[in-house]
Amino acid sequence: MLSGNRHLAKALDITVVPLFAFFIMKNPSDSVSELLASAEWHGRVVEAIANRDNARACMESALQFFNEQERWMLFEGVSKPE
Repeated sequence: MLSGNRHLAKALDITVVPLFAFFIMKNPSDSVSELLASAEWHGRVVEAIANRDNARACMESALQFFNEQERWMLFEGVSKPE
């Protein structure tokens, strides 16, 4: 537990798994490249936090990517994120 906050850890356990399951269920079958891009963005955020290298800007960029990715996966006619 990184934060030392057991309540936060429990809240994340309760929330993250169902959200991830929903994400996987809504994923189009041809979205392997999108899953890899998502994992890459998660890695960038972790590195930015660990290195204390403008983590906020990195997280904001990642959230923008995830928003575009989600819109592409859920709604037809929306262009794929870059």
